[in-house]
Amino acid sequence: MSSTTTADPLLAELLERRGAPVATIVATGPGFDGDVQSRLDIRAKDVRNQLEEAGLPESVVEDVVQEVQAQLGEDAIGIVADANGVLTSTLVDVDEDAEVVQVEALPRYVPFVRDRFVNRPHVVVRCDRVGAQIARVERGETQRDTEVTGDDQHVRKVHAGGWSQRRFQNRAEHTWDENAKEIAEAIIGEADAIDAELIVVTGDVRAVQLVAEHLPERLQGQLVLDDHQPTDDASDAVVFERAMTLVKDRVGRELVEVLERFAELRGRNEGAADDIADVLAALRQGAVETLLVSGDSDERVHIATEDPMQLAFDAAAITDLGFDDVAEARLTDAAIQSALAGGATVMIVPVHGPSSPSGALGAILRF
Repeated sequence: MSSTTTADPLLAELLERRGAPVATIVATGPGFDGDVQSRLDIRAKDVRNQLEEAGLPESVVEDVVQEVQAQLGEDAIGIVADANGVLTSTLVDVDEDAEVVQVEALPRYVPFVRDRFVNRPHVVVRCDRVGAQIARVERGETQRDTEVTGDDQHVRKVHAGGWSQRRFQNRAEHTWDENAKEIAEAIIGEADAIDAELIVVTGDVRAVQLVAEHLPERLQGQLVLDDHQPTDDASDAVVFERAMTLVKDRVGRELVEVLERFAELRGRNEGAADDIADVLAALRQGAVETLLVSGDSDERVHIATEDPMQLAFDAAAITDLGFDDVAEARLTDAAIQSALAGGATVMIVPVHGPSSPSGALGAILRF
């Protein structure tokens, strides 16, 4: 789940945006029907008005508006901006109810964390006994396609009969294996290039098995073998849809496993924090392994701008530790900031699930 830690470059960068006014904008695309440019102009004007009313410096407002006009298209975008510059990221599957225009001491973390958890960077492989098509998928978009073509001589077993039959069969097996090695080497390169959290391999059953055998142990945990063999006329869209379904299945299982573990620890009254004050105390101590965020709370807390791990309801609890620069922030944003700074994983969980935290936050503890 490195997608929801500071191993993700965007989340690592968000961690550095704190203290001074920080703007967060989550905007959905204007669509393709009617006068698209007119709707985009209205959206940009609305963002400008809200940011100016919030007192954001004019230079930052101008940068944000330009980014909205330049980047907002079919997909939703998330923008975080302050005096240090503008960060923009495509967000997948964001509806209009999730739109945000906010100016606070911290970025609005939830839209970015949710997007990173659900939309994992992954590699899709469609292979046969000769070669493969390999694609990197990030933020819901195919970023790169690679084709591997191996040796097609003796690629099929033949019924030659007599003394030559075993020789032909062995030669075919050897050719398949060599082709699978070549495919596996290409997969390793593509997966490492995007720090892929999943590798979905589909295609000829025997080819899939051989490719899986040649992938190193360090990638076996990310490997998903698709037992749905595409037919010759199956479109690329079908393969990618299957891959996305498998990615979502993996995400769902991870969420269930973490929530079950949290509920078990909470039931034993050890290794978990369910009261918000206890979660904040654990965050300050760096004791949180996984922060569970239930909803997106507007409750206010105080943070030390010099140390992103320090947060408390009472400002005095921060100043008493020797921190002079104390700011007010939203509870959820401050908690996520502290968790990321402490090396924890952050997960957005259902608000009313039976294994969810009783309040806005919960935590699985390291100690």
